[in-house]
Amino acid sequence: MIPFLDKKQIYLIGFMGAGKTTVGKLLAEKLNQPFVDIDDVIEKKADLTIPIMFEKFGENYFRKLETDALQRIASDRGNVIATGGGIILNAENRRIMKSTGITIFLKWHSAVLFQRIKNSTHRPLLKSINESQLVHQIETMLNQRQPFYEQADIIIDANESTSPDAIVELIIQQLMSRNQMDKEP
Repeated sequence: MIPFLDKKQIYLIGFMGAGKTTVGKLLAEKLNQPFVDIDDVIEKKADLTIPIMFEKFGENYFRKLETDALQRIASDRGNVIATGGGIILNAENRRIMKSTGITIFLKWHSAVLFQRIKNSTHRPLLKSINESQLVHQIETMLNQRQPFYEQADIIIDANESTSPDAIVELIIQQLMSRNQMDKEP
Protein backbone atom coordinates (compact mmCIF):
# COMPACT_ATOMS: atom_id res chain seq x y z
CA MET A 1 0.00 0.00 0.00
CA ILE A 2 1.24 3.46 -0.87
CA PRO A 3 0.51 5.53 2.27
CA PHE A 4 -1.06 8.64 0.73
CA LEU A 5 -3.49 6.68 -1.43
CA ASP A 6 -5.89 5.79 1.37
CA LYS A 7 -6.94 9.43 1.38
CA LYS A 8 -7.23 9.87 -2.39
CA GLN A 9 -9.23 8.42 -5.21
CA ILE A 10 -7.47 7.02 -8.25
CA TYR A 11 -9.39 7.88 -11.43
CA LEU A 12 -8.56 5.94 -14.58
CA ILE A 13 -9.46 8.01 -17.62
CA GLY A 14 -9.12 7.37 -21.32
CA PHE A 15 -10.99 6.58 -24.49
CA MET A 16 -13.45 3.71 -24.72
CA GLY A 17 -11.58 0.47 -25.12
CA ALA A 18 -8.53 1.76 -23.22
CA GLY A 19 -8.86 -0.96 -20.60
CA LYS A 20 -9.90 1.23 -17.68
CA THR A 21 -12.04 -1.50 -16.10
CA THR A 22 -9.53 -4.31 -16.64
CA VAL A 23 -6.57 -2.26 -15.40
CA GLY A 24 -8.66 -0.77 -12.60
CA LYS A 25 -9.60 -4.16 -11.18
CA LEU A 26 -5.97 -5.35 -11.30
CA LEU A 27 -4.68 -2.10 -9.78
CA ALA A 28 -7.27 -2.18 -6.98
CA GLU A 29 -6.30 -5.75 -6.17
CA LYS A 30 -2.58 -4.88 -6.14
CA LEU A 31 -3.14 -1.85 -3.91
CA ASN A 32 -5.71 -3.65 -1.75
CA GLN A 33 -8.27 -0.92 -2.40
CA PRO A 34 -11.91 -1.08 -3.50
CA PHE A 35 -12.68 -0.92 -7.22
CA VAL A 36 -15.58 1.12 -8.60
CA ASP A 37 -16.75 1.25 -12.22
CA ILE A 38 -18.79 4.42 -12.73
CA ASP A 39 -20.75 2.84 -15.59
CA ASP A 40 -21.85 0.02 -13.27
CA VAL A 41 -22.90 2.55 -10.61
CA ILE A 42 -24.96 4.45 -13.18
CA GLU A 43 -26.64 1.30 -14.53
CA LYS A 44 -27.57 0.12 -11.03
CA LYS A 45 -28.95 3.52 -10.01
CA ALA A 46 -31.00 3.91 -13.22
CA ASP A 47 -31.88 0.20 -13.43
CA LEU A 48 -31.08 0.43 -17.16
CA THR A 49 -28.12 -0.48 -19.32
CA ILE A 50 -26.16 2.42 -20.78
CA PRO A 51 -27.16 1.60 -24.38
CA ILE A 52 -30.85 1.67 -23.37
CA MET A 53 -30.34 4.96 -21.49
CA PHE A 54 -28.83 6.51 -24.62
CA GLU A 55 -31.60 5.11 -26.79
CA LYS A 56 -34.50 6.17 -24.55
CA PHE A 57 -33.21 9.40 -23.02
CA GLY A 58 -30.13 10.50 -24.97
CA GLU A 59 -26.54 11.32 -24.14
CA ASN A 60 -27.35 14.40 -22.02
CA TYR A 61 -29.42 12.28 -19.63
CA PHE A 62 -26.53 9.82 -19.29
CA ARG A 63 -23.98 12.61 -18.74
CA LYS A 64 -26.12 14.05 -15.92
CA LEU A 65 -26.26 10.64 -14.22
CA GLU A 66 -22.51 10.30 -14.76
CA THR A 67 -21.81 13.58 -12.94
CA ASP A 68 -24.20 12.61 -10.13
CA ALA A 69 -22.45 9.25 -9.73
CA LEU A 70 -19.02 10.91 -9.75
CA GLN A 71 -20.09 13.37 -7.04
CA ARG A 72 -21.29 10.50 -4.82
CA ILE A 73 -18.20 8.37 -5.41
CA ALA A 74 -15.78 11.29 -4.98
CA SER A 75 -16.93 11.80 -1.39
CA ASP A 76 -15.48 8.38 -0.47
CA ARG A 77 -11.76 7.85 -0.14
CA GLY A 78 -9.27 5.29 -1.34
CA ASN A 79 -11.04 3.79 -4.36
CA VAL A 80 -9.68 2.86 -7.76
CA ILE A 81 -12.30 4.19 -10.18
CA ALA A 82 -12.83 3.33 -13.85
CA THR A 83 -14.53 6.30 -15.47
CA GLY A 84 -16.40 6.52 -18.73
CA GLY A 85 -14.45 7.78 -21.73
CA GLY A 86 -16.43 11.00 -22.01
CA ILE A 87 -16.46 11.97 -18.33
CA ILE A 88 -13.70 14.52 -18.93
CA LEU A 89 -15.83 16.54 -21.34
CA ASN A 90 -17.61 18.14 -18.37
CA ALA A 91 -15.57 20.83 -16.55
CA GLU A 92 -17.29 20.00 -13.24
CA ASN A 93 -16.23 16.35 -13.57
CA ARG A 94 -12.63 17.38 -14.24
CA ARG A 95 -12.69 19.66 -11.19
CA ILE A 96 -14.11 16.91 -8.96
CA MET A 97 -11.52 14.37 -10.07
CA LYS A 98 -8.58 16.78 -9.71
CA SER A 99 -9.68 17.93 -6.25
CA THR A 100 -10.35 14.48 -4.79
CA GLY A 101 -7.76 12.25 -6.35
CA ILE A 102 -5.16 11.37 -8.92
CA THR A 103 -6.10 11.08 -12.59
CA ILE A 104 -4.34 8.47 -14.71
CA PHE A 105 -4.72 8.60 -18.48
CA LEU A 106 -4.44 5.25 -20.27
CA LYS A 107 -3.21 6.51 -23.62
CA TRP A 108 -3.42 4.42 -26.79
CA HIS A 109 -2.97 5.26 -30.46
CA SER A 110 -6.21 5.47 -32.42
CA ALA A 111 -5.34 2.42 -34.56
CA VAL A 112 -5.06 0.27 -31.42
CA LEU A 113 -8.32 1.67 -30.04
CA PHE A 114 -10.00 0.88 -33.35
CA GLN A 115 -8.86 -2.77 -33.13
CA ARG A 116 -10.03 -2.99 -29.54
CA ILE A 117 -13.54 -1.61 -30.08
CA LYS A 118 -14.40 -2.39 -33.71
CA ASN A 119 -16.51 -5.44 -32.80
CA SER A 120 -18.09 -3.90 -29.70
CA THR A 121 -21.87 -3.93 -29.61
CA HIS A 122 -22.45 -2.07 -26.35
CA ARG A 123 -21.03 1.39 -27.09
CA PRO A 124 -23.91 3.76 -27.87
CA LEU A 125 -21.76 6.51 -29.40
CA LEU A 126 -20.50 4.03 -32.00
CA LYS A 127 -23.82 2.36 -32.77
CA SER A 128 -24.79 1.69 -36.38
CA ILE A 129 -21.61 2.85 -38.10
CA ASN A 130 -19.33 0.96 -40.48
CA GLU A 131 -15.56 0.50 -40.08
CA SER A 132 -14.52 3.59 -42.06
CA GLN A 133 -17.03 5.71 -40.14
CA LEU A 134 -15.68 4.19 -36.92
CA VAL A 135 -12.13 5.26 -37.77
CA HIS A 136 -13.38 8.80 -38.43
CA GLN A 137 -15.51 8.82 -35.25
CA ILE A 138 -12.58 7.67 -33.09
CA GLU A 139 -10.35 10.39 -34.56
CA THR A 140 -13.03 13.06 -34.06
CA MET A 141 -13.73 12.04 -30.48
CA LEU A 142 -10.04 11.74 -29.63
CA ASN A 143 -9.36 15.21 -31.03
CA GLN A 144 -12.13 16.58 -28.82
CA ARG A 145 -11.09 14.68 -25.67
CA GLN A 146 -7.29 14.47 -25.95
CA PRO A 147 -6.55 17.95 -24.54
CA PHE A 148 -8.50 17.02 -21.40
CA TYR A 149 -6.98 13.55 -21.12
CA GLU A 150 -3.51 15.09 -21.39
CA GLN A 151 -4.16 17.12 -18.21
CA ALA A 152 -4.02 13.91 -16.16
CA ASP A 153 -1.63 13.67 -13.24
CA ILE A 154 -0.10 10.52 -14.72
CA ILE A 155 -0.04 9.46 -18.38
CA ILE A 156 0.60 5.83 -19.26
CA ASP A 157 1.52 5.61 -22.94
CA ALA A 158 0.63 2.06 -23.95
CA ASN A 159 1.01 0.11 -27.17
CA GLU A 160 -0.49 -3.10 -28.55
CA SER A 161 2.09 -5.24 -26.73
CA THR A 162 1.57 -3.63 -23.31
CA SER A 163 -0.28 -6.07 -21.07
CA PRO A 164 -2.73 -4.96 -18.36
CA ASP A 165 -0.30 -6.26 -15.73
CA ALA A 166 2.52 -4.17 -17.23
CA ILE A 167 0.27 -1.10 -17.20
CA VAL A 168 -0.52 -1.71 -13.53
CA GLU A 169 3.21 -1.93 -12.74
CA LEU A 170 3.85 1.33 -14.60
CA ILE A 171 1.05 3.02 -12.64
CA ILE A 172 2.39 1.77 -9.31
CA GLN A 173 5.89 3.02 -10.20
CA GLN A 174 4.46 6.45 -11.04
CA LEU A 175 2.38 6.55 -7.85
CA MET A 176 5.39 5.61 -5.73
CA SER A 177 7.45 8.28 -7.46
CA ARG A 178 4.73 10.86 -6.73
CA ASN A 179 4.63 9.72 -3.09
CA GLN A 180 8.41 10.19 -2.84
CA MET A 181 8.19 13.69 -4.36
CA ASP A 182 5.40 14.63 -1.94
CA LYS A 183 7.63 13.65 1.02
CA GLU A 184 10.64 15.70 -0.09
CA PRO A 185 10.96 19.20 1.44
